[in-house]
Order: sequence, then C-alpha cells, then structure tokens
Amino acid sequence: MNEVKPEAYIVGEVWENSASSIAPYLNNAFDSGFNFGLGESIIGAVQNGKDNNLAFTLERTYGLFGSVSGGAFTDAVFLTNHDQNRVMTQLGTNMDQAKMAAGILLTLPGNPFIYYGEEIGMQGGKPDEQIREPMIWSNAENMPGQTTWEPLKYNKGERTRGAEQQLGDPDSLLSRYRKLIRWRHEMPALREGTIQQYTSGNGQVMAYVRLTKDKQALVVHNLSGGEATVDLAAKSGRQSFTVLSKTTSDKTVLKGSILALPAYTTAVLE
Repeated sequence: MNEVKPEAYIVGEVWENSASSIAPYLNNAFDSGFNFGLGESIIGAVQNGKDNNLAFTLERTYGLFGSVSGGAFTDAVFLTNHDQNRVMTQLGTNMDQAKMAAGILLTLPGNPFIYYGEEIGMQGGKPDEQIREPMIWSNAENMPGQTTWEPLKYNKGERTRGAEQQLGDPDSLLSRYRKLIRWRHEMPALREGTIQQYTSGNGQVMAYVRLTKDKQALVVHNLSGGEATVDLAAKSGRQSFTVLSKTTSDKTVLKGSILALPAYTTAVLE
C-alpha cells in the first residue's frame, strides 16, 4: 500500500487486548491500531460507575507504542464496532451512561472512531445482522434516504430516536456527541495532547491530564448517579487547575480548590 501511496494512513484491526501483542504491528507496518482493550475499559468503568485506572494503563501503553513506532503512533480509540454488541445495548439503554462513555472517548488522545448510530443510541446485539441495522435518520414515516434491509428488531418504531429528532434537542445523545467534538476542536490539549494519570481521591471519579508543550487540561468525569466532589489541592497542596473551561452541566461548581460535579457530568479545567 505504501509503495502505491506513501502518505496512506493505515489503521489495523488487531483484535488483542494485550499491548505487547499489538506493539509489533506498529513497527513500520500500521500507523494506528484499533484499541479494543480501551473500548472495553471505557464501557466497564461506565457500567460500574467507578474509576478503573484507565489513564494509568494508557500512559504506560502509549509509552510502549511510542517506543516501538519511533514516536509515530496515533491511537485509534473507539467504543464498539460492527462485530460487537452495541454500546447502548451493553449499557441496558441507560442514556446517562451512554453520555459518559462518549465523554471519555472524546476526551482521550488519538483519532476517535464512532460506529454509525452510536451517536444516537442505536441498539443491537448478535447475530451480526442485528448489530448492523440501518442508521435511523428519522422517526418520520417514508423518510427519504432511509435504508431498509432485514426487518428491524432493536431500532423499530420509535425505540431509537432518529437523528432528525435529536438534532433539535440540546439534551439528546447526539447533541452531547456534537458538543464533545466541538471541545476537541476548540482545545489543543484535547485534540493533540498526551495523557497523564491524575488521582482524584474519589473512586467514582475518573480524571486525567491532557497536555501539549504549551497547554494542559484536566478532564474529570463523575461516573456516578450522585454528586461527587474533588479537592484539586489535596494531592500536592496547591491547585494547578483554576479555570472551569468546559462542562456538560451548568450546575458544575468550582469553589476554591473544591470541584463539585453533578451526577454523570464531564468537565474540563485549565
């Protein structure tokens, strides 16, 4: 492929959870590899409502991948693909948890991949035909351009709100995805930065630092159904992040060094 088009960007589907098994493929072969283990970790953390040291693992994994690839590696982060039960089905149709999974995915390093329909909460489980039901563009009947093939099982009727209906709803899952993608465009640290673990002191909160040479941002996720607080000065005695730049809830409060996050909220501080 590179002989034909040297600038081709090659992403490999290496279905392994072991970093040491994936690393050899990044040595002058693939530019990137789908991170299956990460997808499982994101969904697991959201399901359990607890931090699972995802950032700690990623920091060390990227160290290995960077070493093997001469620093040329870019992660391909995703939640699920066309061979796996859909996120919304795995989460038991819990919309709050689906939004949290999106919040984690879209604040991590790498190039995010979104399997069509994930952004509107499409459901689906094995066999494969029912994971690959057509994109629900609208719940309106006879929608122009609406694909049909096998009879719908998971997304028939109004079981899944169509993209058209969600676009006008600021609280919809689609609107959450669009907001998080805007954050990536607006913040260089989220778009281009590396990742560094951050100890929040709260087991229901996942936190990590995204940093470039010039910028750094602290990403904080409250994975629980209740309010969570984080003392940003507890670890070092000083507060490195003093500005609440982005939040998915207007009820998020930063008072002194204490950050109060409503249930299922993602925030970014600088």
